[in-house]
Amino acid sequence: MKLRASRNWLVLAAIVAVVFLVQGNFALGAAFPTKPITLVSSFGAGGGTDVTLRSLSSVFHHHFGQPAIVIDKPGGASIVAGDFLLSRKADGYTVAFLVPTGVVPEVYTYFREATYTSEDLKPVCLMSIVAFGLYVKDDSRFQTLEDLLNYGKQHPGKLAYAHNGRGHSYHLLMEMVKDRNNIETQDVPFKSGADIAMQVLGGHVDFGLSQTAGTVDSLIKAKNLRLLAVAHSERLPVAPEVPTFEELGYKFRPHYGALFVPKATPDNIVTLLREGLQKCYADKSFTSMMKRMGFIIQYAGPEVIEDYIKTEKEIIKPLLKKLGFAK
Repeated sequence: MKLRASRNWLVLAAIVAVVFLVQGNFALGAAFPTKPITLVSSFGAGGGTDVTLRSLSSVFHHHFGQPAIVIDKPGGASIVAGDFLLSRKADGYTVAFLVPTGVVPEVYTYFREATYTSEDLKPVCLMSIVAFGLYVKDDSRFQTLEDLLNYGKQHPGKLAYAHNGRGHSYHLLMEMVKDRNNIETQDVPFKSGADIAMQVLGGHVDFGLSQTAGTVDSLIKAKNLRLLAVAHSERLPVAPEVPTFEELGYKFRPHYGALFVPKATPDNIVTLLREGLQKCYADKSFTSMMKRMGFIIQYAGPEVIEDYIKTEKEIIKPLLKKLGFAK
């Protein structure tokens, strides 16, 4: 009897332990988040990324039960933000918005020595396919991209343009255009689209290349800036008369932005982040803000991001080598 009773107690204890374990694991996920989540912008204040994340943070508490705090870590074409992300705990409470240069720093080695590679990151979800464009001051002599390029051919080295960083998508696209047309320009890097727009408005450069959403979109609508060409799959609502680079014969890969956490972040936490972010993306308050400012928000899972990473390694890296940016 004593042996049977002892066995019964052991079975009961095992059942109780399993119940507590299951409840504990459930609570770990269900309780997340219990404090604010930090969203890291990889570009400066006032730029498209910063504005997008601050708009996202305005609906965050409705779908996560906690607010989001946005901080800016500009520099190195988002590699600085990646460095910062991987200096934080892998607990889901720090999420960084990175663009290709920060997603695969091992491809874009000329920016700076990163403390990580793409293997150290875990994709949460795609956030946007970023439309960007080449624009001039509204009263510029250049009415079309062809006008600008013809001037560049006739006046070698006289044109100057601002962009988000050497080797960044904006710069790579212009380098491809320059190579195709055999022209020389001066290029000046800045940390945000807002900075670039101010340089163009101030007459410090002849044209700018940056994300069109946010500050640039507002200045286009106000007829302070004028687009000559856009890098996107289709023409933009803000300037439907302006052709895409592809229409003009310049094929280039999309410029995407995605949210990442450190690779060691638990899968159940990442799943909860994805679920909450999907709800945020679908929030009418958020989508109306984004549409009003010209942002193109697009949710996709990690498999899409992983495919983009493969493209960076297999297609973009050879382009960089051709331009002398990589060995």
